[in-house]
Amino acid sequence: MTHKQCPECSEALVCPGHGAVQRPLVAACPSKRGGVWVSVRDAAGHEVPGVPVEVDGQQVATDATGLAAFDPLDDGSYSARLGVLPCSVATRFDPPAQAVVEGISVSRGKISLAELVLRRRPTLKVELSRPVAATVTITHGDGDSQRKTTKDGTADFGAVRPGAYAVDVELEADAEAPARRPSQRLEVEVDHDEDEIVPVHLQQRVDPVIEHDRDALAVGGERLTVTLRASGPFEGGGRLTITAGEASIRVLRNDQVQPLTNGTLAFQTLDDEGIQIQLEAVRASAFEGVGLQWELIGDDVGPAAATNLTAVEATLVIHDLHDAPLARERARTDGRVLAMCQAPGRRAKVTVRCEPAEYEGEMLLTDRNSGRCLRLHEDATSNEVLPLPYRLALPLEEPVELYVEGIQPSPAAGDDALELDIRDLGEGVDHVVLTVVQATLELCGPRPAGGEPEPLDETEKLDPGRELLVQGWDFASPRARVRVLKQPADAPCTLRLDAPGAEIRLFSAKCERHEDGEAPEILSRLIEPDEITDAAAGLTLWAEGAAETPDGTRTTLRLDIVDAVEGCDEIGFTVGLATVEVAVERRDGAQLSAPVEVELRSKPGEAVLFHRALTPEDGKVELRVPPASYAIGIVAGAASPEAALRILRAPLPAKAEVPDEATDAGAPPDPTAAPPAPGRKESAKAAAETEARAASVRIQPGDPTSIRYTLAPAYDRIQLIAYQIRTGDYLGTDDADALGSEEAAVTHDITKRCDIMKAAMAHARSSTEIETEPTTLKVFMAPEFYFRGRNGAYPVESLHRVPDQMRQETDKPEYADWMFVFGSAIGRMEHSERTELAGTEVGAPISFAVFSYRCAKTSSIAKVQKDWTARLSQTKVPTSPSTWKGKVYGTATISHVVVEEESAKIVRVTVTCVGVPAFPSKGFTLAVRAPTPKAKFRSVPKPKLEKSASALSLRCTELPQLGWMIRQGTLEGDVYYGDTQAGDHRYIEFNRPSDILPQGGVDVELVDPREAEIFNVAFVQQGGAATSIRADGSRELDELLVYKETISSIDFKGDDYSDHAFYQSPRHRAKLDGDQHTRLLPTAGSTDVAGSHPNWPDHPRTKMDGTPTTVRTTEVTEHGLGGGSVFTMHGITFGLEVCLDHSQRRLAEYYDEHAIAGEPEVQVHLIPSCGMSIENPCCVDDGLVFNVDAGHQMAWCYGEPDALEPKWQDAAPMPTGISRADYFSSDGEISVYEPQPTPTAAVVT
Repeated sequence: MTHKQCPECSEALVCPGHGAVQRPLVAACPSKRGGVWVSVRDAAGHEVPGVPVEVDGQQVATDATGLAAFDPLDDGSYSARLGVLPCSVATRFDPPAQAVVEGISVSRGKISLAELVLRRRPTLKVELSRPVAATVTITHGDGDSQRKTTKDGTADFGAVRPGAYAVDVELEADAEAPARRPSQRLEVEVDHDEDEIVPVHLQQRVDPVIEHDRDALAVGGERLTVTLRASGPFEGGGRLTITAGEASIRVLRNDQVQPLTNGTLAFQTLDDEGIQIQLEAVRASAFEGVGLQWELIGDDVGPAAATNLTAVEATLVIHDLHDAPLARERARTDGRVLAMCQAPGRRAKVTVRCEPAEYEGEMLLTDRNSGRCLRLHEDATSNEVLPLPYRLALPLEEPVELYVEGIQPSPAAGDDALELDIRDLGEGVDHVVLTVVQATLELCGPRPAGGEPEPLDETEKLDPGRELLVQGWDFASPRARVRVLKQPADAPCTLRLDAPGAEIRLFSAKCERHEDGEAPEILSRLIEPDEITDAAAGLTLWAEGAAETPDGTRTTLRLDIVDAVEGCDEIGFTVGLATVEVAVERRDGAQLSAPVEVELRSKPGEAVLFHRALTPEDGKVELRVPPASYAIGIVAGAASPEAALRILRAPLPAKAEVPDEATDAGAPPDPTAAPPAPGRKESAKAAAETEARAASVRIQPGDPTSIRYTLAPAYDRIQLIAYQIRTGDYLGTDDADALGSEEAAVTHDITKRCDIMKAAMAHARSSTEIETEPTTLKVFMAPEFYFRGRNGAYPVESLHRVPDQMRQETDKPEYADWMFVFGSAIGRMEHSERTELAGTEVGAPISFAVFSYRCAKTSSIAKVQKDWTARLSQTKVPTSPSTWKGKVYGTATISHVVVEEESAKIVRVTVTCVGVPAFPSKGFTLAVRAPTPKAKFRSVPKPKLEKSASALSLRCTELPQLGWMIRQGTLEGDVYYGDTQAGDHRYIEFNRPSDILPQGGVDVELVDPREAEIFNVAFVQQGGAATSIRADGSRELDELLVYKETISSIDFKGDDYSDHAFYQSPRHRAKLDGDQHTRLLPTAGSTDVAGSHPNWPDHPRTKMDGTPTTVRTTEVTEHGLGGGSVFTMHGITFGLEVCLDHSQRRLAEYYDEHAIAGEPEVQVHLIPSCGMSIENPCCVDDGLVFNVDAGHQMAWCYGEPDALEPKWQDAAPMPTGISRADYFSSDGEISVYEPQPTPTAAVVT
């Protein structure tokens, strides 16, 4: 066998790592025991011979292949340990971190291999960049060092210990290096199994160089670029030192300021291009007073380079209005405002300086906008203009003073500037920001109708300026628009408005007319820069007169630009008063017995503003007052005969009439505009304002306003005149189809009815039985529904035409002692339109009815219970003398029973029956039977049908609500309950006629009826054009309206006519405009069925939006517009009830339960009606009660047993061209009664 096989087992001896063993066998293996071979190598796999290894106490050195063999060995576990490395090995290797291999398993016939890997020490070589002689030292981190000398620039230290080393190179002295000097120290770190070569770069000697293109720099000018470099390649740093003038410059690099340390700035490295820095002048230096020194830091460098510079500072100073220089920062940011105007002091002084004084060159003063907005002068007043740009030669012996003014507004704030350039050093080394501002006052003339006030011409706005009036208490005098204009709008200047006197007041832009809480601007008024944001709009103010200016003089309003100029613009005003002339005379022509005081108040009851006594001899007086509306009171002495007389104001001239509050102040009222329609009850505040306007006189400027008053005796008798005519029917000529529009048709119908009324009035006046004495009041009244067209009611907005047209007649002088009640007019206001929806997928109906009957408490039918059977039959009628027979309609199941005890023996039984048949609502019998086999039907006595209803399930897009109607063929019902089941599937219950049943599977129609609010209005007017006035200037009522609170079932045609069902809230239906099922709503505020926001007497009123107030509800109307039924006219208190209101005791109940002490009692009770007679009179003990009905008339002195009889009666005439049948169903009749003493006036106590 060969040495590659075991002689015992013939297996090849193979090492897993190195292959077959290439050596002779050292022993036979008769026992076939195992062994351990240990391989020692480095990390690269190279065998290391001669290394001692110990296994099982034996130590063997590795052979040439790096293998130490231990065999034979007994079976077991062994450890291999590395011995001490011999010197020849230790210089190149270090032991492994783990020098022991544990757990080597040995078994018979097997050789186990273990490895120990030595760590090779690193090698270190230093190579210089040039082949020069040098000594290289490497120092280990623990301080151990090695040194080598080289002639060719290479030092090879061979294997070294791992770790960090410092490498130092010292060059030998030679021609380039006159002395030994260390080079830059290097740091290097080496580890096992590494080979490190450390390169060392050696530098050539270079010189520092400073480069720049000029010797001066200016504060605010261009930066000076300086290049700091070396004359050749250089590895190292440098240092810049400011040797002088450090405070005058700033050093920047890459636009970043570089901080200096003791005047020095160090740079660690330089590139081939060197270092570029920028120098920026921050203040003037001495001439050539800035020194720079540049030196290189490193080997082989030359001496430092140096240069000198000059920092130049040129300044431009602008002065304020008071010749004080503006702070530099402010001058360069906000700057100075220049006023474009002709006022003295508009120019601003500018001072130019330059330092150091020795610097020679040239400066240029320029305008940023090329002279478009600025002009330069030598002094403050000279007309000589200097050119821009303007040149100044340096050096300057003294600062140069110039003056600048604005000639055009700047495009924007700060958009103009004077700039100072220094030739070659920079443009704009200094500048001052300027804003040329054109600040003006615009004064406008009066506002034209529908337009904007036009500005006065510039030549007129100061002289003559604008005429104003001293503002009156009602702020009716127009204010003048004043606009402060500023261009540019963003100019950073404060404006000031001032006035030398107190003749005018200014208000903010929103106060063209007076507003509560407004306050005048305090003069002088500062206008801050941000108050004007739009140059065209400016700042709007409104000027009004505060005090009269003396004749021929005016007051002014001046505009200043604060800190720029005073009096840059001015406007003028004259302020005047108005004149009123008041004349007072007696009606009987006699002279006044004593002086009468004329008092002017803002409103009746307010404090006296102006007053003056009128003497009997003059009979008139003149007052100068601010234009306004005034309540003019005429106060006679308490002891004079005139104190008991009535005060009548003659018709006012047109200029003295107070316009409606919606009319522009000072503008005449629009004669074509319709007054507000009578509608919902007017609020107390609104009514008071309306009354105050009606009582007041407008005093206007210009010619004196003349007002004439007559003192007349009180009425001591009343004559009643009835105009009875059949009303109530739907008659009329208000056919929209015939006349083209509803408005035209309604106007035509009302006009014709007014013509008929006027003819009746004139006929009554012509009667010889009419009392002509001025102390007798004639009361003319027509019945309810006099003004009603063919559709049942007029649009409510048309009702105003009644009093408007009747006033044309009643204003005539011949009616001066008359009073008229024009019956009533019916108006409607749409609330909702009729809605119709389809009901489909109708399910099987459930029909039920509710019956009631009275019976003995012990009767068997009193014990009826749920689940009993009810039978409905026809009332029995005789079919032969001996036979009675009645038709059975069907049976139903009793689902609910209520038994109420009425007395000890009698009970009232109410049963609800489900599944009822169709049966007549009258002429039926009801019998009940217990659910037992032998039970018999027991008839109930006099059954009463309380309710007949059905329930359906159906599909509908909207859930029907209470008050809707349901239709199916001839069936009509009223929905009283609805619920949504799922999606658009609904369940509804509805009342229906008992003789018609709904059908399942047949579609139905669901109707939400149209709703309309009804206005039944009685119009009352005082005759004659004069107005009754009280001593405090308040007006007695000369016109008013009274609302009817209730709606009767006979007021309108329709399904519910004369039917009690009408008064049920969900119904209340009648025919209106052809719609048979219109739901009628009483006037809002009414306490009637379906009334909204009811105002109960003696309770706080409710606004239309439902908001409660603290104002007490009363029937006594103070202003005639609230609809109350008690009013005072001609000094006499009347109560007026329209038809059903009288039956409902509207007045009687008020005075019985709600009237409060001090309220007037009714002297004359008026009742216009259509189907009513006197039932509940309400007046003082000697009062008069007067009823004019569509079918009769009646007059009565309260407390007398008999009614008054007419003194004269005659048919009322019909105007030519009018057919009575078109409007009324019978001819009218005039009844004139004997004059009666005026009832005694009284108040509630």
